[in-house]
Amino acid sequence: MAMMAAATATAKDDAVSELTQKALDTHTLTMEINYISPVSMAGFPSIDGYRICIRDGKLKADLPYFGRADMAIYDTDDAGLRFDDCEIEIKENYRKAKKGVYVWKFRANTANDERVDVNLTFYDNGTVQVQCNCSRRSGISYYGSMVEPDATEQ
Repeated sequence: MAMMAAATATAKDDAVSELTQKALDTHTLTMEINYISPVSMAGFPSIDGYRICIRDGKLKADLPYFGRADMAIYDTDDAGLRFDDCEIEIKENYRKAKKGVYVWKFRANTANDERVDVNLTFYDNGTVQVQCNCSRRSGISYYGSMVEPDATEQ
């Protein structure tokens, strides 16, 4: 029984390593968010299946936002951070990263033209942290793990 559990754990680690290697080789990543941490509030789990997808130099995500805004938001469609195939240029920062830790930095504009500076850190074990520093509201971080893209994300 122990050998079977060890084999399953090794297979899972290999799959995660494949996702990490694919992200490094192709700048392609799909992340499922499981925890949200606004700067000015206590963090909380996310159970709604939010995802961040990076493909072909584009960012696609529709993320919830919680925190302080510099100006009132009247339309609830504008409340979140929505990126509709936003063009990005990833700057890798492996020099500062420890072994097994990879950092991507890029700037993105939301569908409502808010500038967001993004620091995306991912690890060999498949976990991902995304820090968003927004131009018109306080920052927010999202935590989760790399997953295989579904059919709509490929």
